Amino acid sequence: ARCSRAEAAKEMAEERERRAVAELGTSQRHVERLRECIAEVQTEAAATKEEAASFIRDTQAMIQLTQ
Repeated sequence: ARCSRAEAAKEMAEERERRAVAELGTSQRHVERLRECIAEVQTEAAATKEEAASFIRDTQAMIQLTQ
């Protein structure tokens, strides 16, 4: 009886370890996807900033022409 209890405890521990490893892998994939999303947002923000700067330059040039 002792041996079977020890084996059952070992199997339970191994199953918990397998689940923990799987959850870690899932978490790592989520973190990687979040990093990709952050990079995309940063790229879009930089492009938006450049578009805004270009619009301001164009507007200032038009104002200069009308003065």
